[in-house]
Amino acid sequence: MISKEERAHDFAMMITKLAVQARIDMAKKNDSDTSIDGERAMFAYIDAYKQTLEHLDD
Repeated sequence: MISKEERAHDFAMMITKLAVQARIDMAKKNDSDTSIDGERAMFAYIDAYKQTLEHLDD
């Protein structure tokens, strides 16, 4: 059985990947810089992970 931490990690990674890809797509449409701020991506992952853990505890 997969632990709640593993499930939260998988979900947070999926959300972070989608958010980063959306940012890349938006930057390409606007012909602007496509660099991704690693710190912002890390914080997005951490927030998604924490929120997922909270919901799994409910």
